[in-house]
Amino acid sequence: MNSSNIKFSIDSILNSSESKNETNLKSLMPVKRIYFSGPYHHQNWSLPDSIIFYIAKHPLSAKLFQKLVQMCKYFFIKNPIIIMDDSNQVFYDRGLEAVLEKVKKDANISYKYWITGKEITPTSKIIPHLYRVDVKQLNLFNQILSFNDFVFISKNIEIIDLFLVNLKNENGTIIPVEKLVEALPNLKSLSVNQCYGRYLITSKTMKELLKIEHFSKINYIRFFGLTDAFDIETFYDYMKKNKLTRFYFVFSHPLSYAYLNRLNEIMDEIIETQNHDYKVPYMVIC
Repeated sequence: MNSSNIKFSIDSILNSSESKNETNLKSLMPVKRIYFSGPYHHQNWSLPDSIIFYIAKHPLSAKLFQKLVQMCKYFFIKNPIIIMDDSNQVFYDRGLEAVLEKVKKDANISYKYWITGKEITPTSKIIPHLYRVDVKQLNLFNQILSFNDFVFISKNIEIIDLFLVNLKNENGTIIPVEKLVEALPNLKSLSVNQCYGRYLITSKTMKELLKIEHFSKINYIRFFGLTDAFDIETFYDYMKKNKLTRFYFVFSHPLSYAYLNRLNEIMDEIIETQNHDYKVPYMVIC
């Protein structure tokens, strides 16, 4: 089947300015089915049907899949993937999230979304609808995710920002930050805000991070809400050998008196050192 002019009824919803407001959902026309405009005829493949089916189910890239769909509607029918490249705005907006849910329900089709572009800020509700994520930056705000979901959306991530996020095993235990770093071999920048009791950084974190081969290749690491559980001595020993990573630490009260004194001593030693042959960390005590 071939078509030079393929048109999806989902376009009118995704491009609607009203779609960003959940209160306007009632004004949107429900999607009943996939439809195509333009002439069509049966496609006589030069390859066996089994190979064409495999290509439809296992596209190598979003760009290639778009070309296949533009060439023949068969590929979209067999694998209804919607390519989206404005992922940050789309998946952070709760109103549009509701629209995507409505599209899926009304169309009675298992749409999946292939995310390309610069970054994504997904919610836990939208993750089951994702087919693949090809972005460089992941932002997670106030979410509780399984570790498997996290790995699925972050395999190619270079920049990650976690704000009040809990990542849990199947048994409900919290995944520490070192397990996340271990799963992200391309990571260049890591920001973790663990205030208000969502502790991803433990007393073992620093020692475990040093066991990870690509940890020393990360350019920026920012930890907010650090407590006196953080192993400052292990960090200080590593810091004096560190020539690449820029560390930014924010410690939050309550801190023990002994720990607070040690932090002040370390900061004084750094200030008094005239020639630094290491990356000087930025440390703040709130």
